[in-house]
Amino acid sequence: MIEFQYREIKLPDGSGVIICRIKGSIDGSTVYTFEEKLSGFLDQGVHNLILVFSQVQYINSTGMGVLVKLADKSRSQQGDFCLVEVQDRIVSLFNVLGLMKFIKLFKTEEEAIRHFQPKAKQKVFAITCKKCARKVSLGTNLIEGVYQCPVCMSKFRLLGNGKVQYLSATE
Repeated sequence: MIEFQYREIKLPDGSGVIICRIKGSIDGSTVYTFEEKLSGFLDQGVHNLILVFSQVQYINSTGMGVLVKLADKSRSQQGDFCLVEVQDRIVSLFNVLGLMKFIKLFKTEEEAIRHFQPKAKQKVFAITCKKCARKVSLGTNLIEGVYQCPVCMSKFRLLGNGKVQYLSATE
């Protein structure tokens, strides 16, 4: 069984954030309901989600896949997605499976809400991966070094002059 309690808050810029407390397990018998409920928020036009996981006892691999899918969908709609109060054993599982690059975690709702607050605009540098055509964010400061596309794992080197050099699989 899975239960949802949610509320919407408005940010100073007028955009909404859904804060959804989830209670129960995300497994084969509840994953469809889990996905349907959260996708519904995005489909209704609220693109920012905070999921409170303090009472989630278990999440299976399908549920984790749903989280990645929802994060992707939210960001593709110029929104964002994060989890708060996630139990240590679930965080460990996210780490082992490499999901931390897709899912933002915060300790409290307040921290997550601050994350959604409008920030002074900073230019974010990004390149388009030549292998999978995904945008790879390089952050707000261009720093020389070797980077890796989080999707296809292609490696590239950012040179001091801002040019990108793609590396072969053996480099």
